[in-house]
Amino acid sequence: RVLTETISFSEYAPSLFVAIRKLFNISQSDYLTSLGPQSTFIGSMLGSLRPLSSIVNEGRSGSFFFISFDGRFILKTITSNELSTILRSLDLYFKHLRDNRSSLLVKVFGLYRAGQRIFMVMENVFHSSLPVKNVYDLKGSKIDRSNPVEHGVKKDNDFNGVIDLGVNRAIVLKVIENDVKFLESLNIMDYSLALGIRKMNKDQVPEYPARPFYSRFDGGLLSGDKSNIYFMRLIDIFTEYNYMKRGEYFAKSFFQGKDKTLISSVPPLEYRKRFENYLATIIK
Repeated sequence: RVLTETISFSEYAPSLFVAIRKLFNISQSDYLTSLGPQSTFIGSMLGSLRPLSSIVNEGRSGSFFFISFDGRFILKTITSNELSTILRSLDLYFKHLRDNRSSLLVKVFGLYRAGQRIFMVMENVFHSSLPVKNVYDLKGSKIDRSNPVEHGVKKDNDFNGVIDLGVNRAIVLKVIENDVKFLESLNIMDYSLALGIRKMNKDQVPEYPARPFYSRFDGGLLSGDKSNIYFMRLIDIFTEYNYMKRGEYFAKSFFQGKDKTLISSVPPLEYRKRFENYLATIIK
């Protein structure tokens, strides 16, 4: 296929993102090879990247998701508000990742604009040698947090089990506490725990001791009873509690009469405390 018009392309904070990629041993050549010869949203639309329909579809916000050739990276379109938040917090985000190498914040490796589309390149949380079929998006809120679609991403009201981390429970909860306090300091809320659960099979699971503790077993963390592999990251970490979120909070809690302790859009301090309390009850 041939482009019939010229579309401008730009990259945001390239030096800083090179530094972030170096933190996780991603060379420039590996990065470009993963994204393919057309490492832009244009390339995605032309078919050099395939839609990520097996894991996520178009988001409620209107975002689109694409996956790289080798499955290592996801391209997600973002809004101009998200772009502003990312650029304001990027230096601090880099320092947090640098100083907290076990952070569960999703890793963002690039930020671009192609025409009117803005998109970021981030790690594929569920990158593994075998498909991760059971995927959840957990916020700790209950209102409008169900997904009746059989093969879709499930939500809080659909999750009825526990996350069995065994001896890693205290470590994970401490890492999450540190991460969400950082997000609160940036006036961020509405983030989620992306959770993938893969049943163990009889085959030997590849183990990578040099990786962060949460990704040593084929990209994930082995459960306490060794029956599952968990894939976990904090995602949607650039939503600021702005006037729109304040309006949503007041509309749902005061005008619609919904329990304000159960809705998703609450101030960052309340959001963090509820999120931590929820995870402490389901992580065993």
